[in-house]
Amino acid sequence: MLLLGIKPFHLHRNDYALHLCPVRAYMHWYALRENKIGGPLFLRIDHNGRIDHERQLRYPAFKLQFEADLRSIGYSKWYLYGTHSFRRGGCQYWHHYANPRWTLRQLCAWGGWSLEFDNMTIVRYLMGENDGSDELRENYTKPIRPHGSHL
Repeated sequence: MLLLGIKPFHLHRNDYALHLCPVRAYMHWYALRENKIGGPLFLRIDHNGRIDHERQLRYPAFKLQFEADLRSIGYSKWYLYGTHSFRRGGCQYWHHYANPRWTLRQLCAWGGWSLEFDNMTIVRYLMGENDGSDELRENYTKPIRPHGSHL
């Protein structure tokens, strides 16, 4: 059943990277919720660190906590991140690091972006203004020397 035109998001087990397995994460969360069925998936945490089973987590509360967590670990550019960072991170992970890597067409289908490639929205997710290259421009076409070579 489509609710408000929203397509379902299917979860699949990840037996290769257990820490990234959404099914295991959900089951762990379900146990923390004391196996209560129904109600919102994302719940508020009260000031004492307890789960509030009656109130759902809203964006402003999440954003404040997320920023506080980034600051608490000493991240100086905490203000650059929000919930869209997770979508962008997922996009970059699947395109750059996953095995097998996803194509642009697969990423667009996953993210719900147009396959017309007319505005290249996908590029903004793969590469942003804060992403710097570690390589100097003049070195892009420089041949890679074999290990141990002194040429």
